[in-house]
Amino acid sequence: MSKKKQEYEGEVIKKKKFEMPDTLVILFVLILIAAIATWVLPAGDFDYVQDATTGRSLAVAGSYHEVESKPVGIIETLSSVQRGTIDSASIIALLLVVGGSFGIMNGGGAINSGIHAGVKKLGKGNAGLLIIPLTMTLLSLMASFLGSMESLLAFIPITVMACRGLGYGTMTGLGLVLVSIAIGSAATTMSPYTVVIAQSVAGLPIYSGMEFRLIMHVVFFIIATAMMITYAIRVKRDPKKSITYDLDSQVADTESAGEAFTRPRQLALAIFCAGIVFMIFGVIKLGYGSTQISAVYLGVGILGGLAMRMKLNDIAVHFMNGAKNMLYPALLVGVSRGVAVIMTDGQIIGTIVNGVSTLVGETSAPIAVFVMFIVQNMLNFIIPSCSGQATITMPIMCPLGDLLGLTRQTTVQAFLLGDAFSSVFYPTCGWLLGGISMAGIDWMKWVKWFWKMFAVLLIVGVIFLEIAVMINYGPF
Repeated sequence: MSKKKQEYEGEVIKKKKFEMPDTLVILFVLILIAAIATWVLPAGDFDYVQDATTGRSLAVAGSYHEVESKPVGIIETLSSVQRGTIDSASIIALLLVVGGSFGIMNGGGAINSGIHAGVKKLGKGNAGLLIIPLTMTLLSLMASFLGSMESLLAFIPITVMACRGLGYGTMTGLGLVLVSIAIGSAATTMSPYTVVIAQSVAGLPIYSGMEFRLIMHVVFFIIATAMMITYAIRVKRDPKKSITYDLDSQVADTESAGEAFTRPRQLALAIFCAGIVFMIFGVIKLGYGSTQISAVYLGVGILGGLAMRMKLNDIAVHFMNGAKNMLYPALLVGVSRGVAVIMTDGQIIGTIVNGVSTLVGETSAPIAVFVMFIVQNMLNFIIPSCSGQATITMPIMCPLGDLLGLTRQTTVQAFLLGDAFSSVFYPTCGWLLGGISMAGIDWMKWVKWFWKMFAVLLIVGVIFLEIAVMINYGPF
């Protein structure tokens, strides 16, 4: 029958539109695939030695060997969710506290009324677009120098609310943070989790080659900022062109209500902003991690509530409501970690790394660096930890690069680029899923928006790697 509707026994059966699976469903499928892989792939591992500089265990090149097979059973597969949640406790706690703090500020109307007042002052023009380059400059530099991705997630709620208030949509606010993280990671200058470990393994002077990476940073920044501004302008002109139009429409009434920006709310917002500034100072100067950032957010949330003359019980209720909104993001973080838990238990990570590394093969340096870049992107799917990927893959890739005529600095850069952009793309990255869910969207919608920029940044990254080969990017 050619009609869209078919009649069967008096009932009308309508063709159902394909529904994209929830992020949680995708993760459980990946967990199942990982569990099956432990039964199919041979177990194997590398020998490890402790690096005197970093104190980390590094894989020994050429030491891969098969070990006793340890396939993961049903109980172990199901328990990977709990174990992944335990392993991700610090990120999960951060999400809950940040959510609770915003719950207090939103409950009192400080942020909504403040954003509304700011939007009125900026007018109906494009003056608000300055938020894009200014925010991306700050966050990309923080990612470049500090390498603490999880700590930057705390900016997502405020950037999302600000961009929605300015008419740029939820996705613009989310992209400000995640794209900045990608840029800063790809062209990192001083990250202790990536460039320090990778250069230490490669025997390079720590922080060497910084000038080349700064040039990359500028180029990536210009491209990404231009694409972000283009999207924001398009959404501003026609909100229906926003990929998150449905979500933006749902929250428009509550976030644009224009509540009076009273003195108590002004004081609360001032306290909140001062806390953000202090947090940035703490991350840069004092080495604050997720624990200290959680403490700052909890403190400003409570003080903000008191400034708005809330009763203690009301502060507690608003905190719990805000934390409740973070339960789904927190669950995603724990479940995504379960994939790595299963592959570690089944001892197949070494097997996969060894198998994928052979793809580089014996070829010319320009082709070799491209393949190495692809390999690092592939491995980032199963080893989402940047420091973990560095300690496992760099001891193998560096000698391989030597044989193929690549400088060690170029090999390090292939790792940095392969790790960075895919970290804000793959669903196995727990902090990414947590950040996306903080904005109220799912992974599939993020991919639908980000994939074009992802492709452009990858192509530009390959061009820089080929330039690195041509100039013998060094010192060696």
